Amino acid sequence: MARKPHTCKECHVGPDVPAFKVYSASKHGNIYDSLQADWDFKAVPWTVGRDFSAPTCATCHISLLVNTDGELIAQRTHQMSDRLSWRIFGLIYAHPHPRDPDTTKIRNRDGQPLPTDFAGGLAAEYLISSAEQATRAATMQAACLACHSSAWVAGHRERFENTIRTTNRSTLTATTIMTEIWSRGFAAKDNPFDEAVEQKWTDIWLFHANNTRFASAMAGGGDGPRRRPPQRPDPRAGRVAGASAQTGGSACQDPVGTAQRPRDQRVVSDAPSCPQAARRSRPRGRRRQKKTPSSASQWQKRSTCAGGGAANPDAASPL
Repeated sequence: MARKPHTCKECHVGPDVPAFKVYSASKHGNIYDSLQADWDFKAVPWTVGRDFSAPTCATCHISLLVNTDGELIAQRTHQMSDRLSWRIFGLIYAHPHPRDPDTTKIRNRDGQPLPTDFAGGLAAEYLISSAEQATRAATMQAACLACHSSAWVAGHRERFENTIRTTNRSTLTATTIMTEIWSRGFAAKDNPFDEAVEQKWTDIWLFHANNTRFASAMAGGGDGPRRRPPQRPDPRAGRVAGASAQTGGSACQDPVGTAQRPRDQRVVSDAPSCPQAARRSRPRGRRRQKKTPSSASQWQKRSTCAGGGAANPDAASPL
């Protein structure tokens, strides 16, 4: 049971920790969904390529793995971070894993219980070293090398490391703006996560950066935060919507401010409020008829052309 991803899904799901959704959207997740009925989830040790043909959460993080020749790939562990060099979710910046599972001991240089300060500086004395990071990364990559080429594994790792640098850099840009907001007194920094503008800043690293890092680490899709989709313009009012988007307001302005008046003082009219509305209000299916000039006007026009001057209005019509 512990080797199946749905066990991990009990906790590792949602927009802030999208591990299960990302795995489900990855090639590994698709292979699991298609073939897992034929896999042996009880074999110990777990043989790559015979007992299963694509990794689950347990494969990468905890299980005792051997290849088809019986050679050891990875030792069993019950400490989930043993094969993880980076802690990529839940906090402002991705950072090396803590040395001690008791993270309440951590203090950054500003005295806050965070593994980094707001500028991205590490609380290094509480985090694993670069050498330990390399050891853990090699342990994780050993599982990958059981199926993939060394070039692919190295390239995937480099992309992941680049994703960490990119998301941390983007978060730093947002945090610099937030720091300016605090310095100007537009938000109180005593609790940096409770005000509306602070929550928008939090969304950047808690949801967007986390999703990007998980998708890069697991080669899957993200489970982005749910946002109201942008409102699409009414196709029946294409020209009006286009003009509105360019001018930042409605293309059909209310010249007398009717919408702003009290309800009992509003002007009610059946006439369209603008030319675009007038065109849309015309009934379809009928073609406008051209006006046919009257016989008197025809005679007047002919007499003008023949005489070279204006027609005499007092002249009697030959008709």
